[in-house]
Amino acid sequence: MEFLQLAISAFLILVVAGVAAALYPNKLKLVAENVEKDYKRFNPAASLGLPLISKMADAAIVPVTSPLEQLGIVTQLGDRLVCRTLSPADGYKIERDGESLVIRLADFTQPTIKMTFDTETMEKVMALFAAHVPITNYWQKKEANNAS
Repeated sequence: MEFLQLAISAFLILVVAGVAAALYPNKLKLVAENVEKDYKRFNPAASLGLPLISKMADAAIVPVTSPLEQLGIVTQLGDRLVCRTLSPADGYKIERDGESLVIRLADFTQPTIKMTFDTETMEKVMALFAAHVPITNYWQKKEANNAS
C-alpha cells in the first residue's frame, strides 16, 4: 500500500508542476542592459565591455576590461540569474561545435554551461576565450584518471 501511495503522490506532484509551468511560463530573456546591470551587482569593481548574448537569450559572456584576466558569464537557471567570473586560475575547459559552446567548470554547483551563438557572435566569444587561457591542470588530471 505504501508504494501505491508514493507513486500516486509523485504523479500528482508532477501534474501540479506541469500545470504551473504551463500557466506561468518563464518569459525572462536576457538583454545587454540587464546583463550589464546584473553582472555589475555581482562584480562592482569591474569595467565591462558589451555582453555577447546567446541565441536563446538565456546566457551571456561578459567581457571584463578591468581588472584584467577576468571573463564574466551570466546564465539563466529557471527564473534566476547566475553570475560568475572566470579567471585563468579557475579550472575550466571550453568545447566548440559549430554554433554551440560548452564550458566545463571544476565546480559541482554548475559543472556545465551550454550556449548557442550566431556565427558572428561565436567568433567574438572565441576571441575572448583565446585571450583568456585557463590553467588546465584540473582537466588534465581528471582526463588521466578517467583513462586509467
